[in-house]
Amino acid sequence: MPTAKRDKIAIWVITPNGIKIARRIAARLPDTDVYMSVRLNQAAIEKLTFDRLSEKMVEKFIQYAGHIFIMSTGIVVRVVAPLIQNKAEDPAVVAIDDQGQHAISLLSGHLGGANALTLQVAEIINARPVITTATDVNMRPAIDVLAKEKNLVIDFRRKNCLGNWV
Repeated sequence: MPTAKRDKIAIWVITPNGIKIARRIAARLPDTDVYMSVRLNQAAIEKLTFDRLSEKMVEKFIQYAGHIFIMSTGIVVRVVAPLIQNKAEDPAVVAIDDQGQHAISLLSGHLGGANALTLQVAEIINARPVITTATDVNMRPAIDVLAKEKNLVIDFRRKNCLGNWV
């Protein structure tokens, strides 16, 4: 069984520009692991590489508190979609474009911390943070965050179209 790294952030890179952005983020964020595609043929930051992102993600998704992907949101959605469980358990997912212009909170904005991570990363690389959660854009408190602060639990289970709890 792999060692849990739930206090760490993983940064995922597939382009040379992405490496530059990842280095800037890793220099300012403690406890980050940077993974880069073996196809880049560059000196790895910590020698962490992947051949197929989707396969590596199956192995690493729940091991980290958050993931920063420096690539298109389409790639990120396709890679993480099969791994998503629920908002109480999923790690934060942030997508950054290859030019570092936008940092997008994509998954687990509140409980997973993606909104906070997005703001932090955007400041580091001077990007525009993109946060779409209604509570945040309307400057209202989020019920799930309030519950967590008061040590309360919200049951996020729901019934699927067959009437089964998921």
